[in-house]
Amino acid sequence: MTARYAIYYTPERSSDLARFANAWLNDEPGATVFGDEVPWSGLIDPDHRRSMTSAPRTYGFHATLKPPFFLAEDMELTALEMALADFAAERPRVVLPPMELVILGDFLALRTSESTSDLDALAGDAVRRLDAFRKPSTDEELAIRRGAGLTERQEDLLMKWGYPYVLEEFRFHMTLSNRLDETGQSRLLSILKPILEPLVEKPLTIEAISLCEQPEAGARFNERGRFPLLG
Repeated sequence: MTARYAIYYTPERSSDLARFANAWLNDEPGATVFGDEVPWSGLIDPDHRRSMTSAPRTYGFHATLKPPFFLAEDMELTALEMALADFAAERPRVVLPPMELVILGDFLALRTSESTSDLDALAGDAVRRLDAFRKPSTDEELAIRRGAGLTERQEDLLMKWGYPYVLEEFRFHMTLSNRLDETGQSRLLSILKPILEPLVEKPLTIEAISLCEQPEAGARFNERGRFPLLG
């Protein structure tokens, strides 16, 4: 099986934030947000924008709760869906802290201004509770993760959970660009910040979590199902 799965937060497709992302990443119109012309028109060459958003376009506009994984050989997708539905039904909705556009590493992302115990618990519990569905990482996959340079604790997390940035290393963020040089970061920040600020000035609430599927390597992740938080 070549498909990978991930547990994400994805904003409701009808929300202003989702419409912005669909226009920015996917060239889908966001008429109710911007009208007939997107505000970055004339500021960024369209081909350059598509090039520098290739990675977030593949993964989709999201915040990771449980990172992408292959399904364990003894597990069925329907069982994962049932377990995720049960998990979500037990969890309360999470009100996010204010969001801000930042340079994270070498890329631009929306990030929560602070961490909260409710948000950290949602992500941490998703990693732990659903890990039986994850196929253990191969040596090649581990080597790719180590290529970024890991701390001793991140190495421990990688070996136990298949990803180094979980549990206390987790930080909620929604990626908007590929890695950029300093000039590209500064320019993009100046363009997107005034566009995004009114879209995130009100608190956002995670009301559902999404199971997303990448059917094969290099393909886009697609939302397979949304599971309401009902606890």
